[in-house]
Amino acid sequence: LTTPALAPKLANLGPVLQVKNPEQAFYALSHHLVKREQIFTDGDSDRAHIHQSARIGPNVTLGPNVSIGAHTQIEAGAVIAQGVEIGAHCRIGAQASVAFALITDHVHIQAGARIGEAGFGLIHGKNGPQNIPHFGRVIIHDNVWLGANSCIDRGVLGDTHIGMGSKIDNMCHIGHNTVLGQHVVMAAYGGISGSVNIGDRVQMGGRVGIVDHVRIGADAKIAAGTNVNTDIPAGEVWAGSPAQPIQEWRRSVVWLKRQSRKSRSHER
Repeated sequence: LTTPALAPKLANLGPVLQVKNPEQAFYALSHHLVKREQIFTDGDSDRAHIHQSARIGPNVTLGPNVSIGAHTQIEAGAVIAQGVEIGAHCRIGAQASVAFALITDHVHIQAGARIGEAGFGLIHGKNGPQNIPHFGRVIIHDNVWLGANSCIDRGVLGDTHIGMGSKIDNMCHIGHNTVLGQHVVMAAYGGISGSVNIGDRVQMGGRVGIVDHVRIGADAKIAAGTNVNTDIPAGEVWAGSPAQPIQEWRRSVVWLKRQSRKSRSHER
């Protein structure tokens, strides 16, 4: 699906359908091509694959073709949807829900977390904003810790990735198609928009907000309350709203304080 202007550049990639608005065409076609099935069943599904050492708590709902590895614990009231794979030595907290996900080993997901719901992707059409269908997954790698009531959206066409050893605090949100590197730390109330790429060992303070499609380099640090609306180079420390290198932010804070004192002295 592409516009007439771009179609000649894509001729070698296979069949091309020319439309005025590829996003709206994709939205319209997807509803005819793919339909989400009823993914939940009452009680343990006969088609679930559960290792004999796994522990399943009361009132857990398992969809068909779920796979649960050795010594994994699924706590009371959790919902594991159709086709989800969970590795060994994992813990899924009470009332958490997991769908469209691949979870490897030693992953701890705390109570009330939501994994694999559709993200906030919208198309603006004649009838107002419409939600974009999501076909990707959430892939959570080894030794990830996800805090209570946090949400990770599945990808639109690709997958959302949470890198090995990352630690995500309570009440955080990670948007669709975002890729977190290894050993990333994200404090409470953080929000990451869609299609963000975050390098290894990045550290984010509480209430950090990141707009879509930006890149955060490896080993960068982002101070609490920072509003990130541009790329951050590797190894740098940024702060403020909008985000800027922390030395520049400190200078601007000092300048504002001086201007405020001058203003008060003139008023007197």
